[in-house]
Amino acid sequence: MKKTIALITMLAMVAMLASSAQAGPMGAIWNFNDGSGTPPTNTTVTDSLNSNDGTMTNMDPATDWVTGRTGGAGDYALDFYGGTASAYQYVSVPDDDTLDLDKWVVMEAYIKPVSGNMPGSGTAKRLVSKSGAYEFTIRYQRNQFLMILNFSDGTSRTHTIGRTATADVWSHVKFRWNGTDSSNNSQFWLNGVLGYQQTYDVGKTLVSNDNPVLIGSLSNTSSGYTGGIDDVSLTPEPATMTLLLLGLPLALRRRRK
Repeated sequence: MKKTIALITMLAMVAMLASSAQAGPMGAIWNFNDGSGTPPTNTTVTDSLNSNDGTMTNMDPATDWVTGRTGGAGDYALDFYGGTASAYQYVSVPDDDTLDLDKWVVMEAYIKPVSGNMPGSGTAKRLVSKSGAYEFTIRYQRNQFLMILNFSDGTSRTHTIGRTATADVWSHVKFRWNGTDSSNNSQFWLNGVLGYQQTYDVGKTLVSNDNPVLIGSLSNTSSGYTGGIDDVSLTPEPATMTLLLLGLPLALRRRRK
């Protein structure tokens, strides 16, 4: 009897995972491996998870594709300039259902803020944003990171890590929120060190909307970031098993040289 129950349980799990794999994972992984050529001419930033490819806007591929964080051959990043109003540089990713993350979000990026272009500490620049849903932000001067989450019940939450990035140096920043967790469901890491951990908004759902995801700005005229960005991933936690089934690593697929 116990063996029968165990077999039924196992088959139910396999069916559930197979269904999840068939539906495909949520989110996107932009590795910024698209800057080849002398000079580069490509204006597309490829998503290796769901084909949520982005288009460089107000950017020059010949100058804005730069050496990536590892410095190896074929390793690229994008250099953004947010100092010109009405012409902020960003990557625009069209809206897709896979970018509405519902009850979970894990966002990671490598960033390299520029020391010579930092407005006051109250000025927040968007690194990755889906306006009205989630906004991954750096606050200049203090180089602190924020994650703004907007929920379907009309409330919002701003999470802030108490650690600072170093200007002109690549830093890895990661944020996690899981609305199904009842303990420590909101966390921020900088360079692998946990700097923020709280329990907020259990049971809530993120806003789903038709806005694009923008990397490097909130809009053409608002919150433009200056500095480098590389290896951006945006995934929900439940995608873990699906990603494994598809032979992909969790969240950020880091390049191996």
